[in-house]
Amino acid sequence: MDRLEAELKHLFGADVAEQSKSLNREQILVEADAMPELADKMMRLKGNPASQRQLVQSMTKNRAAALCYWLRVA
Repeated sequence: MDRLEAELKHLFGADVAEQSKSLNREQILVEADAMPELADKMMRLKGNPASQRQLVQSMTKNRAAALCYWLRVA
């Protein structure tokens, strides 16, 4: 497992990280408008994984999976 995958599993949980690999286009597009702001928040929390996990836990599972996908491919 590469470092990015390990970090995504740590932040999002294994279930969400795996779910993010199989999202279809519609599932990603539904959450697309929120991605830049959420990614920015994650980057501002860089170095503080507990706060990043707290942010992820405040999201719906679908939004968290979309963000995980977005961070993986960005």
